[in-house]
Amino acid sequence: MEYRTTGRRGKQQATVVGTPFWDRVVDLGSPDPLLRELREGDRVTGTIWRGDIMALAKGDLRQSTPEEPRDEPEIPAIAGTLAGLLAVLTFAFGAIRLAGSPRLREYAAWRPYGRRLLVAVVLAGFGGGMLFTWLGLSWWLTPPGIVAVTGCAAALIYGWDAEERARARLS
Repeated sequence: MEYRTTGRRGKQQATVVGTPFWDRVVDLGSPDPLLRELREGDRVTGTIWRGDIMALAKGDLRQSTPEEPRDEPEIPAIAGTLAGLLAVLTFAFGAIRLAGSPRLREYAAWRPYGRRLLVAVVLAGFGGGMLFTWLGLSWWLTPPGIVAVTGCAAALIYGWDAEERARARLS
């Protein structure tokens, strides 16, 4: 393949010619790392999958195109963690309500704890998960981070009313 630059209107494009099947203009997004090193007429190696150019390479330099499939499991990890936490919350509240003592049932009441914990789980799931994603942390750190934030929120929620519960027991 040969390469010719056609960057128009801020787009970084390469015209790939000399392929066995077709000549094509390929969008590359940014000029780094490959486009800055290439000159008119340079030969490059293209990775083609399902009729689209996924990447161009020359020597050790490789540049992906927007058509290249991405492996971004952050959002499924956030959704799975959120679903798991909601399932645990539902199971715990249901088990306490069905089999727990009357003293434990006050901790599994919708008001005030159930509602607060539901909001905490959803906010930690979406807010914390998106924060981890935007910070660029590895996707596998997202579920433990969400669980840790949710655990801290649960401790705070149950701690808020600890004094009132202690006073109510003494009276």
